[in-house]
Amino acid sequence: RILLAPRMERRLFAKIPVRLTGKSIYPGWRVEPSEVDVILQGPPSMLDSAEAEGSPVDVFVDVTNLVSQKIIVPVKVTLRARGVTLAEVEPPNVTAYALTE
Repeated sequence: RILLAPRMERRLFAKIPVRLTGKSIYPGWRVEPSEVDVILQGPPSMLDSAEAEGSPVDVFVDVTNLVSQKIIVPVKVTLRARGVTLAEVEPPNVTAYALTE
């Protein structure tokens, strides 16, 4: 008996902009770094089709309920592509700074 598994590959998607979501008591926010690297894993054909359709991921930080003017927050990722999984986000956290004016 031989079990065959599809070949898996890891692919880097570099410098994905970090989007801000949510409502806050401050008029605005900025994050540093403003871009992150995302590594996705999956069959090469799925990764190719995900790349062909545009950005396969949505990278964001939710500022809802943040009251500190400077805080380290986790980066959240939503996968737009089917058949792939999130392997890594670098850096996994960013520093959010409240814009008070």
